[in-house]
Amino acid sequence: MRGALAITAGLFSLFSALAWFWSTRTITVEQEVARRERVALRKGGKVDRGGVEILDEDKGYDLIATLRHQGRWSRWGAIFAAIAFLAQAASQVAIASG
Repeated sequence: MRGALAITAGLFSLFSALAWFWSTRTITVEQEVARRERVALRKGGKVDRGGVEILDEDKGYDLIATLRHQGRWSRWGAIFAAIAFLAQAASQVAIASG
């Protein structure tokens, strides 16, 4: 039981780190337009080409899409960290109780 909890804690700690690392990714304007085109094609609507572009050297980033992406993956990172914490705490309780 303790071993399974320790493995669970380790795996979810890894998932948390990966999710937070992935949240640092920026979304280019081209990536966001492609995503919007896929959504419009699936829903049968028009493509919204609005947004806030930030230029970094010669590359443009979509601010809103980047913030949405970072928020989504940070949320998953926090959830995975909470699960890892609970598994680690349960492991310690199992050790203390004998």
